[in-house]
Amino acid sequence: MASTKLIQGTTKSCGCQLKKAREKWKNIYKDEKIQEKIKKTFRKNDGREKNTKLSILELATSDKLKANNSSGVTGVSYSKRDKRWRSYITVKHIRYELGYFKDKESAIQARKKAEKC
Repeated sequence: MASTKLIQGTTKSCGCQLKKAREKWKNIYKDEKIQEKIKKTFRKNDGREKNTKLSILELATSDKLKANNSSGVTGVSYSKRDKRWRSYITVKHIRYELGYFKDKESAIQARKKAEKC
C-alpha cells in the first residue's frame, strides 16, 4: 500500500498490516541466531544501532566533549584571532553566538545561562 494513498485519504488502513508486521517481528526475534546478530549490531552501552543516521545524529548532539575541545566545556572555545573566549549554543541545528569574553569563566557562565533558557 502506497503511503501517498493513505496521506491523500483515498485508502484507509485498518491496522492489519501493522499487526502482520508485529507478528512477523516476534517470530523472527524468537530465533536465537537472530538475537545474537541483533546483540552484535547494537552497542552494549546505549542500544543505538551502529552507522545509522539517527545514531550519528545522536552522537553529534551528545554531551561528550570533542577531542579538540580546549575549554573543557561544550559551547565555549578560545578564538586565537580575537584573543578572547567565545561562547555559543546550537539549538535545532542553528548556532547562536552568545558573545566574546575576556576570561573563560564569563564565557562558561553565558553558556550555562543560555542552557537554562
